[in-house]
Parts: sequence; structure tokens; C-alpha cells
Amino acid sequence: MTRRLCLQVLEARTNPSLSYVSYFGGDSSDEITSIAFDAAGEIYVAGRTDSSAIPLGSTANGTLGRAFVAKLDSTANTVIWRTYIASDPITGLAVDAAGDAFICGTVSHSGFATAGAAQSSYGGLGDAYAVKLNPNGSIAYATYIGGNQIEEGHDIAIDKFGDAFVTGYTLSANFPTHNAVQGTYHANSGGDVFVTKISPTGNQFLFSTYLGGNTNGPGEGGATFSEGNAIAVDGNGNPFVTGYTEAADFVTSASTFQSTKGYAQDVFVTELKADGSQVLYSTFLSGPGQTVSSGNGEDIAYAIAVDRGDVLVAGSTTSLHFPLKNAFVKKEGNGSPDLRDGFVTKLDPTKTNADQLVYSTYIGGSAIDDAYSIGLDHDGNAYVGGATSSHLNFPLVKPFQKTILSGGFLAKFAPNGHVLFNSYNAVGADTVEGIAASPFGPVVFVGSTFSATMHTTDNAFQKNFPGATDSGFIAMLAGSNKNDGGTDADGDTWSVHLGGPGAISVTADPTTGAIASIVLQGTTAKSSLSIKVRKSDAGDGIVNVGSITGSGIGHINAAHANLTGTGINLTARLGTLKIHDVLNGADIVAAGLATDSSSITAHVIGAGTTINLGGSLHHLMAAQVGTATVQAVAIKLLLVTGDKKAAIAGDFAGLVTLTSSDTALGSAKIAGTWTGTLTANAGEIHSFNAANFNDGGVTADRIGKVRLAAVKTSNGGVKYGFTAHTSIARVQVGKGEFKYDPTNPAAQFDGDFEVKVA
Repeated sequence: MTRRLCLQVLEARTNPSLSYVSYFGGDSSDEITSIAFDAAGEIYVAGRTDSSAIPLGSTANGTLGRAFVAKLDSTANTVIWRTYIASDPITGLAVDAAGDAFICGTVSHSGFATAGAAQSSYGGLGDAYAVKLNPNGSIAYATYIGGNQIEEGHDIAIDKFGDAFVTGYTLSANFPTHNAVQGTYHANSGGDVFVTKISPTGNQFLFSTYLGGNTNGPGEGGATFSEGNAIAVDGNGNPFVTGYTEAADFVTSASTFQSTKGYAQDVFVTELKADGSQVLYSTFLSGPGQTVSSGNGEDIAYAIAVDRGDVLVAGSTTSLHFPLKNAFVKKEGNGSPDLRDGFVTKLDPTKTNADQLVYSTYIGGSAIDDAYSIGLDHDGNAYVGGATSSHLNFPLVKPFQKTILSGGFLAKFAPNGHVLFNSYNAVGADTVEGIAASPFGPVVFVGSTFSATMHTTDNAFQKNFPGATDSGFIAMLAGSNKNDGGTDADGDTWSVHLGGPGAISVTADPTTGAIASIVLQGTTAKSSLSIKVRKSDAGDGIVNVGSITGSGIGHINAAHANLTGTGINLTARLGTLKIHDVLNGADIVAAGLATDSSSITAHVIGAGTTINLGGSLHHLMAAQVGTATVQAVAIKLLLVTGDKKAAIAGDFAGLVTLTSSDTALGSAKIAGTWTGTLTANAGEIHSFNAANFNDGGVTADRIGKVRLAAVKTSNGGVKYGFTAHTSIARVQVGKGEFKYDPTNPAAQFDGDFEVKVA
């Protein structure tokens, strides 16, 4: 079957190294055909399944069907939801900023459309369809697209208003046209391209048109078939469509790269106006002017993307004379026609004629090669994937996999066409069928594999081959480091930098210039995040940060940043944190393991804040700690020092709970007043030192040395102080005012203050 890509172009930066590889399938035959991201970096995949069950999410919608859609978190390790669609395999997928997923494909039965759909009745022998899924995976709308003959839906794209554009082919003379630029079926074609625009609610075709022709060109007789395989939408809402045509009179624009059809079957690239009323640009793409089959045969495009006015297409060609520019492979099939090479071509429709060709190259060796997918990152670099049989002489360039494990390949091209790498697919997959770039850096590619020995990574969702025949796969190229910066309300300039693995997305508050959020993706214990601030004459040298979320990280250095919003919430370990003030309610939470050790250094930690990093704290150091809730396995050093310049005494009012059965607290030193509580029922406290002890309490299994400058008893007769279940080494208050004698283990107290072994 042909593979087609639905692509939403999003910001990304990449390095040619794999950070994630996983199977994705059930007990039979599965394939992922499409991939897309939402604005939060969560991953959507779609395809086909013959398995009795594919990996389940927290919610599963729909009953078993041949097609499926799944939403995964940004790490690809958690399936949030999945749903089945009772149709042929899904061939197109797009996701909008709100997390709505749009899919298309082909359906051959009635009862598919939802109430109020633009076309609620099944047309006949097989219809295209479009479905919109809500962010939770439920169906918002489903509509048929077709007449009384056969239609296939091949790809879908969306604009910023939530309109969906679907392309494919139709054999129906009564295909539902509306505001059509070509309203009549081309009777000699044997099949026309269709392009249909659907309203956000799915209740109306805003335009629907044929694209095709009736006239045979060189090498063709009989029908003049045309097929739309891929569609993308630019910033103006104009759809770009590609595929192939056999019609010599297929529409071309006044300013075009190639106005004359070549031999047999040509690629076409066509841009329509957003309302469908006009063909803005259209060109053939093939070896032009040939009259014999030798060297010019079948050219077909499977994928398309638009980038700042340019359009990129990828596909397959058997032509020895395919147009080339800045090509890194200059001969098709190693000089042998009809063996098929992949190709990628970039056009600039704003220029004239031959100047429109930015770059164009073959991709392949002496056997059969096909390019099925294309994706763009924020810098305009193009990622092209597909399948290759050229095991002997595939043209490797800086490969991350030098030997072929199966049939897949992945290439990266700079905006001028310079090849940055061209590699066998290191995962051992057979076909790369979809590529998309995350807004946070990583590029994810998907497809299918028959290999039971795919090189999955340790963090894979499915490490082992799940099926009896073939399985889908998901693989991730790690994103590169990224810097961001801005200026806050009082004029301080801030910058954010990520070092080590992973990528970041930084969002600034448009009103205050503060950092509204920092989202981490693909970070590890080797990653470090730094926030630097350059103080202005009017500024205070501090930038406010609303939240830091995402995967784990080894180090955050934000000594000149305040946490002002929801705080830090990571799905894995937080190593070390240097922060200025933590405002009330700005939590510091990470899903570290019990064996992990972290540290926090802050100026002031406010009231109502939760600190829980999953493991131990090597140290918790601050000038002052309010009524925070601190949960940890253990704390080696609890140090609250005060700040004379800011008139902060070094008080601690937190609620500390420790769970270690060994040394729960190494030592605590409080410069000011302790009004907090510390519970380590099963663990040991080595030493505790405070200037003042006021209405607080400390409980542990064993307590070592305690030194207090003074105590204050003002809680109305309720006993507080130090309680140990096994032993207390020594408690001394002031200069001999009170001293606990371990040789006399009876409870010792002075007013409301009490020291006892339970």
C-alpha cells in the first residue's frame, strides 16, 4: 500500500541521535501511518490494526475496528487514550492548538457519519471521510465525502480556524462539489483529485472541487487518472496539494516551474485560494519534454510541507531526467531507469519559472527506494523518511546507522538542500511513514516493521515485538539545546539555557515580561537548566517564573528567579535546585525514586508550599522557610541561616515528614525560631540546633544531640518538644537552664516543653 503523511509543522531543533525507540502494536498486524503533535508536545499517532487489542490508555473509546488513533504523552511512554475507527486504515492526521485531532481515510459502509454532518449519507462503493476527535478522544463529528462510485481519502490538514482540508481521489461524476474551481468530473480521467474544505463543526463543505484533466500526454492512452496524496496549509489558509496526474491538460498557473507534462505519470503541486475560488499556483514536476519511456516514466509524490512560502514535496521517480538542483544524488537508480529512487524537491512559487527550484535531489541507490514522509523543523530543515532496497550502495552521509538492519531510511536537509545526514534507520524498521517535529525539539518518526529484533531503547513503551506479523514503531531524534530570553516589567533582561540532552519551550507573559512557563522535554540527569538575569538601572535583578514542568533534570540554576505560580512539577528526578524566593503555594515536586538524592538552595520558601522530590534531600538550605510541607525519605542537612540585610531572622515553620528507617535527618541548624514540626518515626536524627524553640515538635525513633538557645512555652499546657521511641543522646537548653540526662530517662519538662523517650 502507499504511505502518506499528514503533517502539522511545528517548531523543533534536532541532533542526529536516537533518544527513544519502541514497538507499538498488539497480537497481530499493526502499522502507524501518521504522526502529529499538539501545542503541549503530546504525541498523536494513527494507523491500522488487525490485533485483538492495541496498547490501552487511561480511557478507551470506541469498539474494535481496523483503524485506530492514540494520544501519548510527550515521552511516548504513556498512552493517554486510544480509540478505534470502523474504517479502512487512517491515512491522514492533523492536530490543532486545542488538542483536537482530525483524521481521514476510506470507509465502505453506512452508519458512519454523525448527526448534522456535511454529508450524512453513504455515497456508494466506498467514500472518503473526515473525523474530528475532541481532546479526550471522543468524536466531535464524522462526515462522508463522496458520490456513487469509489472515493479514497488520503490526507488531511487544518488551518488556524479549525477548518479541515481533505484530499484524495474520486471516480464519481456526482461527487459533492461546492464553490468549486473545477465543478465537473473529467470523464476521460478514470479518476480525479478532490479537495474538500470542511467547517469547524463538520456541518458544511466550505468548498469542494475536482482537479484533473482529459487529455493524454506522451506515453499515455485511455484514462488520464489524477490522485491527491498529500495536503498542507500555509499561514494564509491556502491549501497546497500534491500527488500525480496522467493528464496533459492538468491545470498549471501562469507563473509555473514546469508547464508541460513529461512522459507517462507526473507529480503535480497545486495551491488553491483559501476559499477554493482560484488556482494560485500549479506546476508539473517531472522530466519534461520526453517522448519515450526510457528514462522518464512514473513520478509520484506522497508527502508535502509548506515553510515560509516555500513548498516541499517528497516521493518516488523512475526518471533519469528528474529536475535536479544542489543535488547530493545526481543519478537515478545508479544510472538504471525504472528502478525507482526517492526524491525531495523544494519550490519557491513567488519566483518565476526555473528560478522556482530551490533544491531537488534523488535519494537512493541502485535498487528500489521510496520517500514516503517529510517533516520540517523551525529552522526550515527537512526530514525525509521512507524505505530502501539499496543494501549495497545507499548513499550514506554522516549516518547514525551505517549498516542496514531492515528497509527504512531517514535523511535531513538544510534549507538550501545541503544534506546534513542520510542514514539507514537505526531502529531496524522497514518503512518510515510519518515524521513530525515537536514544539520542544525532538523529531518523532513512525512506521511499520516486521523485525522482532528492533533496537528498542531502555525507556521504550514496548521493548519486545508484540505481534505475530508486523508492528508499528515510534522513534525519537533528540532535540538540541535551545536558548530563550526576554525583558521583564522593571527592565531586567533574562535568558534561559538548556545544557545536555533535551529541549525546552519558554513562554513569556506578554504583559509583565516574566517567564510564564518553561516546559522541558527529553531531559535527563545529564541536563542542566540555567536562568540568568542582567539587572537594569530600574530593575531588582530578579525575574518571576510561573512554572517549570516536563521531564526530569539534573540541575536548575535560577538563583535570580522567583517561583510565583504553580512552581516546579517534573515527571522524573530533580537533582539540584538553586532558586531565589519561592512564593506562597509554588510547589516543588518531582517524581524521583526513593533512592534519588536532591538538594534545594533558596532565599525564602513561602507558606503553603509543598516540597516532595520523591527521594532524599542532600540539603535544604534557605534564609527562611514558612509553613511549607516537606516530604522526603531523608534530609542530610537542614540549614536555615537568616538574612541580616533583609531583616530575616532565619525562622522555620514547616511541616517535615521523613520516612527513612536509617538516618532520617543528619543535622538541622536553625538561626531563628523553630515553630515547625518534624516527624521521623522510624528513623534517626543525629543533631538538632536552634536559636529558639517555640511551639514546635520533633519526633523520631532515635535522637542524638540537641542544642537550643531558648524555649518558649505558650501553648496552654499542650506538651511539645522532643520525643524519641528508642533513645535520646542529649538535649540542652541555654546555659544550663535545662538538660536532659539520658541516664535518667524519665520525661523531662519545663512548663509546656517536654523531652521524653516514648
